[in-house]
Amino acid sequence: MGSQLRRLFIVILVHCGPIDPHHLWEASRDNLCDDLHHHLINVLHIPEPTQDQVYDYGLYLIAQDLRRNGKHLQDFPHMPLLQGNWGL
Repeated sequence: MGSQLRRLFIVILVHCGPIDPHHLWEASRDNLCDDLHHHLINVLHIPEPTQDQVYDYGLYLIAQDLRRNGKHLQDFPHMPLLQGNWGL
């Protein structure tokens, strides 16, 4: 479900121009990233990912899709920026 919600989040960012994208991220990040803890363990082999790593990887996936739409996280006020190097 997280992957579908991330796609919807990107549509909202790109096409709806939310007033406070950071608040939208903060309010929905648990649901947007609900599938990523398992992915970090089983695919990226991070044995005990922190919640911050899960959120950061979620932002990485969102940033990738934003780039495909000609946008960047920096285009949206107060959105957090990536902390990790996820460019695998």
